[in-house]
Amino acid sequence: MSEKNIFAEREHWLEEEYFRKHDQQLIEQIHQRKARENDRQLLAEITGLKDEDAITALQDLGYTSDTVELLHMLPLVEVAWASGAVTDKHREAILKIARMRGIQANSASAETLLRWLDEKPSEELFEASLHAIRLILESLPPEEQEYQREDLLARCNQIAHVLFGRFWGHEVVKEEEQMVAYIAEELGWKKKA
Repeated sequence: MSEKNIFAEREHWLEEEYFRKHDQQLIEQIHQRKARENDRQLLAEITGLKDEDAITALQDLGYTSDTVELLHMLPLVEVAWASGAVTDKHREAILKIARMRGIQANSASAETLLRWLDEKPSEELFEASLHAIRLILESLPPEEQEYQREDLLARCNQIAHVLFGRFWGHEVVKEEEQMVAYIAEELGWKKKA
């Protein structure tokens, strides 16, 4: 076989290999888009959200149907971070609430929650999550809305008071108290007269 034929065969093989890899990449992109669309539908079912932009925003922030249960845990994490660091007492209280909410140890949600307790979540994640929570609450019947909102705010207050060992005591870190007030306002909570 001549050297010219060897180079021609090699060139042909390289060309085929290039197109084979390109086709594989396109197939993988199609699979990823399909998986994302399937997960978007699951997210809509789980959250009750009808707003496609809100669901897309949740996905863009990293929430999946496996981790969306953390949506209502993030405000607690933000309260814990409000004074600048998550203490062992904060961590313990948040993990206890997570277990009570059915978040299983060693799950994707538990791993994400632990990461949030070690590294403060971004402001973008927090704000978008609060917005999604508000949309979810607004999609509920009024009495359920109020119950869910008050339950979340009670949990936030619990985290704000954890350092002093008194849930409804008066001692609380000022930054944590301000964070709870901010969350309440963003969720549309109105004090009862």
